[in-house]
Amino acid sequence: MKTNIKRLVCILLAAVMLSSFAGCAKEGEIPDGFVLASNEYCDFDFIVPETWTVSMSQGTVAAYATLDDPSSVSVMPGELENTDTTLDDWWKSYKSDLEDIYSNVTYVSEEDATLGGIKGRCYTFTATLGEDKEGEKKAVYRFEITAVIKYSRIYMMTFTSTEDRYENHTRTVTDIKEHFKFH
Repeated sequence: MKTNIKRLVCILLAAVMLSSFAGCAKEGEIPDGFVLASNEYCDFDFIVPETWTVSMSQGTVAAYATLDDPSSVSVMPGELENTDTTLDDWWKSYKSDLEDIYSNVTYVSEEDATLGGIKGRCYTFTATLGEDKEGEKKAVYRFEITAVIKYSRIYMMTFTSTEDRYENHTRTVTDIKEHFKFH
């Protein structure tokens, strides 16, 4: 009788342990075809397609598709000047900066978004980058910035692509956003 009770207890414990491990395995899992781009110094997990090239510089983590396809996704955290800054305040200031940097900025959309479980906003705009030797504008790029505020920091995930390649990467960017996690 004692042996049967011990076996039953062992089986129940094993079942409980297996079910808890199964729950953990799904959380934080990296989908097939993706790799973790962030490292232990980042306070977030950021995945990108395994075929993309990853670059890290001064707190910014970025990855681009190929040399022929300059589409990229980056995450850039930054300190806010004031702890009571809202996304609307930040965006007004940031828009001014964008217009100083890029030419022909056109705002396409602004909508609610979530990144790493934090509610924020997604801002989409187009702009012309570069000039050729004759001074003519080069390419029109589409930018999609998903911004959230966590404590007194702003986190910007930016998807950048030429207009003609933008649609090719929207599913990938959705996957990246869905798997983004703060620590």
